[in-house]
Amino acid sequence: MNKLLTATMMALLTISASAQTTDRLSASSVLHYNQKGVETDKDLIEIFRYEAHLEGKRKLSDYPINHEKLVIVKTPTDPPFALTYDAEDTTLVVLKSNDEKLAWDKTKISVTKMKVDAPTYDAIQQLHMLAIYTAVPMDQRTSGRIVDIITPNRDPKALYSPLSIIDLDRVRCHFVWGDPTGDKYAKTHNCESETAKILQRTFIRVCWAVYNNKPDHLNMLDDTIRLLLAQYHKLLLPDVNVDGVTLDKNQR
Repeated sequence: MNKLLTATMMALLTISASAQTTDRLSASSVLHYNQKGVETDKDLIEIFRYEAHLEGKRKLSDYPINHEKLVIVKTPTDPPFALTYDAEDTTLVVLKSNDEKLAWDKTKISVTKMKVDAPTYDAIQQLHMLAIYTAVPMDQRTSGRIVDIITPNRDPKALYSPLSIIDLDRVRCHFVWGDPTGDKYAKTHNCESETAKILQRTFIRVCWAVYNNKPDHLNMLDDTIRLLLAQYHKLLLPDVNVDGVTLDKNQR
């Protein structure tokens, strides 16, 4: 009996340990308040969408950017930036803020574009979609450690480079997917598995490649994106139907 109980406990501990991390993003209602009661996540997303829309109309009037689908990257010491898509051409678009803190009527967004082949474009957008449709609500672990953030002397025109060492504990990605059925939101969290961290790092590297016009660095991500697509497709819950989800390739 004791051996059976021991074996059972070991099995439960193994399950518990494996459940501490997850490949899934955290499904979000974007309701997150700081100590001053400001709804920070919603402001971050809505200001980016609004400013991106204005910038798109002003600078890219022939090919308006799709500000309804965004992957926003927020770092503790750099202005936030985002990935979105040119719906009329297979072009990836990076939007970069001019300031660490976004503010209505003050934030300026610069736009960088890079045309890619259709399979690459479609694969990145599909991974974006799957990351959101596989997200689930979750309680995050409390960190328990104090992080001292030291602001480095960086080129203000440079985009946060993921090719250097990244402390992903201090970086947050917000995934936004707007379609006629309603907006969907998900975000990274502090219970991520290694696969989830690779997902986050991959989107940061896509942004870096586009911003710096490095198509060779984007090509290096092909195998990683393919493997992530296979994994996140497996994570779709049985009752989640993505067949009717609109990707840009359906509009070309």
